Amino acid sequence: MIKNIFLLFALTCLIACSTSKKTSPYEFALMSADVYDSDLVEELPTHLKPFKDFDKNDFNSPLNIDLGKVIDWAENKDWEQLAPYLAIKAFGKGGYFGRAYINTKSNQIIIAHRGTDIDFNVLKGKEIQLSSNISLRDLLRDIDDNYDIFKGEIPYQQLAAAKYFTEVVKLEYEEKYDQKNPVIIHTGHSLGAVLAELSAVEKNGKAVTFESPGSSPLIEKFLTNQNIEKNSFKIITYNNVPNSVNLTHAPAGKVYYLMDFDQSKINEDPFSEEAIQATIENHGIETILKQFDPKTGKPKKSKK
Repeated sequence: MIKNIFLLFALTCLIACSTSKKTSPYEFALMSADVYDSDLVEELPTHLKPFKDFDKNDFNSPLNIDLGKVIDWAENKDWEQLAPYLAIKAFGKGGYFGRAYINTKSNQIIIAHRGTDIDFNVLKGKEIQLSSNISLRDLLRDIDDNYDIFKGEIPYQQLAAAKYFTEVVKLEYEEKYDQKNPVIIHTGHSLGAVLAELSAVEKNGKAVTFESPGSSPLIEKFLTNQNIEKNSFKIITYNNVPNSVNLTHAPAGKVYYLMDFDQSKINEDPFSEEAIQATIENHGIETILKQFDPKTGKPKKSKK
């Protein structure tokens, strides 16, 4: 009898120990913060490990140019618009950064896409803390791509780099760990959220994002261009209160709000004074992290 109880206990422990540990929403937020290299994340959980960084020297970035716009301006000899446009596109070439992490307990690869290298603490009057490898070119690229997203255009230049990086990571992971078909999940904050969502759509995968500007109109274009099944991917977005960023476009997938707010008082104009103030106070990834319980990995409170 005692022997049988011992065997049952041992079997239970074996099953529990072998159960895959899923990556929690809080852990996705940690990786979305860690990819900024701003020292915001002191330490990742032991089962999450950085695997590979994107190396821009290995990727020949295309120019994200709208040829139709260029031809139209050239035919009309509208040099005042064409020259600055081409200059910004050329000078802001590249700039994508992503980092791959692995969940050693669940055969997962998490690709974290970096968002805009602007710290909202500067608007709060606090000390500025930017990424260690920030440059003027990167800032121009961010402004340019954010403007494209605002207009409902796909940031093809960064998306191409994200796709390339994901493919390289998958091949290296399979070779190193002799694991076939790892689960690939994309994550990111702000601009990085859009890249994560579009990356998930292209590969019929999953994205967990934070403070996304909303990618529904971009995904509609993407689906048409790539002939992708509309319901073949899964996107979950966590936002704080409605603000200038997350009101930009309609969201894709499920959206959870991490903070309480009065829906009746929300002005859905992203340029309203309330929306701008909400952006300054609540859009940053550091504010997102505070809305999660590190022990459970779940939001302290959330609503759809």
